[in-house]
Amino acid sequence: TRQRLLSLVPQPPSISREDASDLESENGDCKSPASNAEADGTSPMDSLHSEMFDKDESPKSCSRYGSRRATDFSQADNDLRRFLASRKSKDTVYLDPGSPATSTMDLKKEFNHSVIHRRIYGSVEALEGEERIQRNRRFRIESSGETEECPDIPPTAVLENPEHQTRWYYKYFLGKLHRNYVGQDANKNIYILSILEEKSFGKSQYRAVLWTTQGPKRIRFRGQDKSITLKQILCKFSWFSKLDRLPREVLSPNIQKDILWLEKQEGSSSFKFGVIYAKPGQIMDDELLSNQVESDNFNNFLELLGQRIRLKGWTRYKGGLDVKGDMTGEYSVYTRFEEHEIMYHVSTFLPYSIEDTQQVERKRHIGNDIVNIIFVDGSREDLSRFKPLFIKSQFTHVYAVVCYQPEDMSYHLTVYSEKSVPLYGPSINYHNGFQDHQEFRRFLLVKCINGEKATYNTQVFATKRERTYQLLLNDSMEQYGVGEESRPAKDRMSLSDGVSESGRIYRRKDNSRKDVFVKVGQSLKLENMVSGEPGSVTAGTLSREQKPEKRSSGTKPWDPLSVHSSLQIEIIAGDSWTGVGLLVTAKEGGWILRQNGPPEKVFSLAPIVQVNIMESLGIMVFRTEKACKDISQVYVYRLSELETNNKILGRDELREHGLELSKGCAGYSVSSREHSGLRLAITVGRRILVYSWTHAEEWMDFTADTIQGFQLIQELNFLEQPLVVTLIERKPKGDRSAEEDISLAVGSRKGFEIIEVNSGQRQEILTVECEPSDIKEIWEDEREELLITHSCTSLLLRAEEKGTWGVHREIQWNCQPKQVIPAFSYTLAFSPDTVEVRSTINGSLLQTLNLPKLSLIANKDDIYFTTTKMIHNLRKNCDMEPMSKFCDPLYNIYRIPWALLAGQTARSFASMDRNSQEAGLFSANGQALGSTSSLGSKQATPASPNTAQGGESERISSIRWGGEVSNSL
Repeated sequence: TRQRLLSLVPQPPSISREDASDLESENGDCKSPASNAEADGTSPMDSLHSEMFDKDESPKSCSRYGSRRATDFSQADNDLRRFLASRKSKDTVYLDPGSPATSTMDLKKEFNHSVIHRRIYGSVEALEGEERIQRNRRFRIESSGETEECPDIPPTAVLENPEHQTRWYYKYFLGKLHRNYVGQDANKNIYILSILEEKSFGKSQYRAVLWTTQGPKRIRFRGQDKSITLKQILCKFSWFSKLDRLPREVLSPNIQKDILWLEKQEGSSSFKFGVIYAKPGQIMDDELLSNQVESDNFNNFLELLGQRIRLKGWTRYKGGLDVKGDMTGEYSVYTRFEEHEIMYHVSTFLPYSIEDTQQVERKRHIGNDIVNIIFVDGSREDLSRFKPLFIKSQFTHVYAVVCYQPEDMSYHLTVYSEKSVPLYGPSINYHNGFQDHQEFRRFLLVKCINGEKATYNTQVFATKRERTYQLLLNDSMEQYGVGEESRPAKDRMSLSDGVSESGRIYRRKDNSRKDVFVKVGQSLKLENMVSGEPGSVTAGTLSREQKPEKRSSGTKPWDPLSVHSSLQIEIIAGDSWTGVGLLVTAKEGGWILRQNGPPEKVFSLAPIVQVNIMESLGIMVFRTEKACKDISQVYVYRLSELETNNKILGRDELREHGLELSKGCAGYSVSSREHSGLRLAITVGRRILVYSWTHAEEWMDFTADTIQGFQLIQELNFLEQPLVVTLIERKPKGDRSAEEDISLAVGSRKGFEIIEVNSGQRQEILTVECEPSDIKEIWEDEREELLITHSCTSLLLRAEEKGTWGVHREIQWNCQPKQVIPAFSYTLAFSPDTVEVRSTINGSLLQTLNLPKLSLIANKDDIYFTTTKMIHNLRKNCDMEPMSKFCDPLYNIYRIPWALLAGQTARSFASMDRNSQEAGLFSANGQALGSTSSLGSKQATPASPNTAQGGESERISSIRWGGEVSNSL
């Protein structure tokens, strides 16, 4: 029996004489197994097990090994190896992947943005000897004690993939009339498609959710005048490029319950976190879990996390604890955070056993938690001594280590995330700790929730979730894919016809089926609300002590600031003019909206659909659209003449400023400010005309050229009409000039390609049948990248060493964006009625702003857009339907400062805009003062005094426009 047991125990690594002597000196009379092995000539493992089996020879004075149970054959050996690992890691515990001491070159290849990722989310590091104990488990470390500052990384605590914006089927579909389909793609993969049509004041929008083994994909889009076919909706998902046959329409209302269960597999709204109390000097898991008495600092920390509850008779989320017989303790800590229920497994509250030195009952709960919070009741030096390998758990992937400093009353945080866990936010940018305890609570909870959600995407959990999806989809296919439960779908049938339309004879039967379908969905929704399912609990069902805290508003870096309000023109295009204001265009013409002056009409030419202002060159480029007998054309005009000219410019005045070859153009693209020279690419039919500006910035005061300054350098022809064109700058190599590296990124319905302008050489970078919408060039870590957007997908392509392009990252949007703006570490997508904000690191959804009649104006300096909604009067979390309920809505202009997106706080941003505030442009809270009200109105609007949010009274300014005077706030 002894030989069989010895064969099951893995052999430990060899132990040096120095380590064995140190261990022997620290243990006193208790000699280490390594020293015994040297004296007897046996291996360390044989000596260790001889001490464990031979009771007479076991050292009675060794408390570490003598207290172990004889049935645990590997515990003493694990203690020895962990002790040696902790000794070696006292001074230099962690190794940087980029250091010469690290031999793993794969880490550098895996994390191409290693410098940025180390600064933001910690480096991937490992303890010495850890690979021998836990199979090379490596961890990323983020600490609030880092001395390196990251001013460009925002530490905004925002939940990733919030349930109130991702649980579409429960929120929008359930209880409403919608359609469900089940089918197979070309690879025989089963999928379920749910489609909902929403109507409001004659306008329609569609929501579609596609369920596959990879999880759900969501899309929302506006309805067109003609009916939308089922195949068109399926092709909007990049996963469905080709279909062999259409799916079957499910008639049974019972499929709603199966789809609701599918949605619950994506993630839970309830979480359970382990909370471990550690006294100073305790590092081993047995020592941490053997504590019975809490300190005052730990009790204060528990009060900060949540409220202490009595488990017996508890009716809310249990978190695996016993609420009937006090088998898991009498008390616990519970809280609600932004519609999430959190139950804490507190180590000192769980049952304690004197006989069990390993505290298996406590490990049973805390060891099965994905996230563990360790409160170190000591100094920051004690916090730095904690290492993840001291806690033996293959299930826990995130460790949040906290300590409290009574000197400055601050909390300090260090987060260890296993290497396999994808990057998640927020980043820890509090180098002096958290003095604001409520801010620390929010940051800690958001970090833990995002960490557990990110862990679900690891290979272990993703494989289990994919298997669950596969089983549920197969069951749905067997139940609803054949027989009377479903019927073949009609591609050309309008979705507005209802669930099923079988003709006049069966109309009464179909109406009855519709009523049953809706009632089943309503009963399921009510059942979830009454039973208290995660994500379905409303604030009205909670007691006063259990009220969830409100979601924070006004603290996110993408929160818009008001610039101009109540404009009576529908803005089509525009651009920011540094030092002047905004130049906007509408169907009636174009206006200059000055910062602290009245608006000025400068164009009567209509409609102008594209505008670009180049202040450094003193010119502006704009494009008109075809109207009546006037064809579209590109014009160039001097800014100095536009600012000093008192005459409103029409088509006759601008005739000599139009590029003759650009007549009939469909769009143009200008080079960015980072380019060495201005270039212009104009799309005319299936041709692209490339121009170059001949004058430098120093000569702009000595020449009055407009169209004469542009020189045609190349004309390119295409088989497919280019729909998206972007000028990109390839870095010059050797002594070549920048002009030799002019390139175009062109997108058509057949895919995307890059064209060298001078040589005409073409390279396909992405072949896909799609609807291209945007191309952006990005330089990061001196590497060229392209952000390509088509349909509802954005792909980040990276130039490889062999000259090819590979997909580095993919972002799936819930809308069809017209423009995508990368603002590290966020990516913003603008559609006709939404602004969707996602994380650049992992593509997680952060927030969706529903804004009717949304139009992006400019993103050169700050991001300017217009909408008919008054954002400062938004309802909770912008959940209002993106459709205007007024016949003649007023338009408002807002801006999102780049400084806030780049990581500056609101306080530093306010000090940066001090000059603008003194000039009366912005108030203390960032809203515009003296903004235009009732632009184009011929009736004066009386002013009403209000109080600004910052406590200052808003000033009344008089605006004169068109001979009329109107007052506005």
